[in-house]
Amino acid sequence: GDGVVHTFDILHGVDVDPRLNQPRTSLIVWFTDCSGNDAGGEEKDVNSSVNQPWLLNPAEDDDIGKFVLALASEKTVEEDGSHLKLKGAVDPLQLYISSAAQGNVFSMTALGQMCDDGVVPDDQCDVIRDFLLALDSSNPFVPNVESGVSRGNNPQCKCEGFANPLWYHAAIHGGHRVAQVSLADNLMLQYMTDQNLTVEEKESMILIASILLTQALHQGYNSLDMLHRIRDVECSRLGDAGVEIPSEAFFESAVIRVLLLSMS
Repeated sequence: GDGVVHTFDILHGVDVDPRLNQPRTSLIVWFTDCSGNDAGGEEKDVNSSVNQPWLLNPAEDDDIGKFVLALASEKTVEEDGSHLKLKGAVDPLQLYISSAAQGNVFSMTALGQMCDDGVVPDDQCDVIRDFLLALDSSNPFVPNVESGVSRGNNPQCKCEGFANPLWYHAAIHGGHRVAQVSLADNLMLQYMTDQNLTVEEKESMILIASILLTQALHQGYNSLDMLHRIRDVECSRLGDAGVEIPSEAFFESAVIRVLLLSMS
């Protein structure tokens, strides 16, 4: 006896041209939680106590399901204000790690932010490093022993150092625009604050940042303000190097070329 009546213009996520007077069919799905106590009086399992039991227990190879479950579990309250029990039923960090290890760029981007925020325990360094190198052994941002991030329970191993390589993989291999902007922003922060960078390292950083922000811009992310700031930084760098602005040498700068293309 259940039924739904609606008009064409209230379908969530559907933009229907009202001029198209064509028959349409709606699929209405009811989810019923039937996992209550059994006849023996045993306690309910975790599936019967959370608000969204259909999200639980994704398949081992379901990187998307793990990401969705981790994302859902990070909510603190339901729309009605009640506590989201799903939050206490799973470990979102391990879900993100497992999903990212399978190459899910959404999980990589989220995990990169968690690393950058310093909320990932340092004992996860080896796990993250290993799957990043397994996915792309040429990832230039993966810290190694020589750079002061060693294996095992070493106090030098800091997961903050894995934000950039996670964002790099998501940005380059997955085209994830948020990862592109996050990595570019981090590189420019390091460019401005790290006094130990060589000239070559600085040139590489600002070039990578300009390329990443251009890619994000072409995907609809409004990164023009950041690109303008990079232009100002590059002009200052070239001016300090004695390059006249404008001049032939100025327009030979790889960064300036990328910026001109992005803003044209």
